[in-house]
Amino acid sequence: MKLLLHICCAPCSIACIQSLRAEGIEPTGYWYNPNIHPYSEYRARRDTLIEYAQTIGLALRMDDDYGLRPFTRAVAENIADRCLTCYAARMRQTARYAAEHGFTHFSSTLFISPYQQHELLRAAAEQAAEEFGVCFLYRDFRPVFRSGQEEARALDLYMQKYCGCVFSEEERYSKRFRKKPVKSGAKEPAPENPPLEGSQAEAEALRREAMPELKAAGERFEAARAADAQPPVQAEPPRQAQAAPNALKQEELRTEVAILTELTERALWEVRNVLRCTADSGLWEKRYGGAPAWRHVYHMLHSLDQWFINPTHYQEPAIHTEGLNDLDLALDIPALSPAVLDAYLAQIADKTRAALCDLSGAELTTRPEGSPYERLALMVGQMRHLHTHMGMLMGFIIAERGEWPMVLGMKAAMPAEDDGKPRYY
Repeated sequence: MKLLLHICCAPCSIACIQSLRAEGIEPTGYWYNPNIHPYSEYRARRDTLIEYAQTIGLALRMDDDYGLRPFTRAVAENIADRCLTCYAARMRQTARYAAEHGFTHFSSTLFISPYQQHELLRAAAEQAAEEFGVCFLYRDFRPVFRSGQEEARALDLYMQKYCGCVFSEEERYSKRFRKKPVKSGAKEPAPENPPLEGSQAEAEALRREAMPELKAAGERFEAARAADAQPPVQAEPPRQAQAAPNALKQEELRTEVAILTELTERALWEVRNVLRCTADSGLWEKRYGGAPAWRHVYHMLHSLDQWFINPTHYQEPAIHTEGLNDLDLALDIPALSPAVLDAYLAQIADKTRAALCDLSGAELTTRPEGSPYERLALMVGQMRHLHTHMGMLMGFIIAERGEWPMVLGMKAAMPAEDDGKPRYY
């Protein structure tokens, strides 16, 4: 069995993955949740899953699609029944991806939640399995929901407060939808979600009855998604005519963006660690090639800030002084502290993540407005420049103290939290 496991969030995945592994099934995780809004919530759940997957050695496929516009278009005429669209969109895309990428089965961590309409969700998965010709592996994970949530809290994972879409967020916090408050000290019970009454055959008949409506809801979302993904009209024709890359589907192009995102996150962590190791090793104001080490750090960060996204639409940071990024220019100015440059790096990281999340695979070979370079060329060029200067700084540190600053490479797990300390081998 080759199982693709749709994952709605890291906390819900814990007990599901443990249960499957106990059966001898090693799943591949799949992130596709265009129903999660707003963007800050989407990013928090996505990033938490990426970090958690690395800690447990889970292979993860990413379909990084923040779907606020297509989702709201698809449910606008019937917001009350939006769960049909939510379930159908995710189960259909999971089944489609599984069929196109050699998986024999698919399932979802949504089946662990007592807050979901379990039988409707199962019907959506069964409908998608029939349509796309891949097996649906049904597991009722609800009995292990509480244990999984407890472990998530123990691991200090991000724990969401509502289902996902902006409408459920309103229902969670608005007085209009608020239920009678629970007495102090008492726990609010989870909503009961009993199995359908009657025989198994009757339950299956009810699911089949729901399938046409689920299919229609899923197709409405897919049509809205396709319309939203239409590229803007190009101002000028491509420099060289070539055939369209029919072999690369849109989902695979988005996977390329996910790969870039993961490797950029690793690079950002390594940059931050080298910055801290430089200060920790007493080299902050020691001169190399005519410039103090802290200016080598600033030069590296400034270049990343200016060139990774679009060098023609760029504003200098508040800490910038004319010529500060030019290592050949002698300046008699006070050193910027490690804390200041650490904070500058954090700002750059936020901008970089936002740019990558808003990027589609089809845009990688297009040029940002006014830029002489394609987006992919800018990103790869900055990775080259970044690691050139990190290598120089690491050489200074190794020569000074005989220890290597830690790097993550392609396989090491991302540290779960930032303790503010430099790390060495």
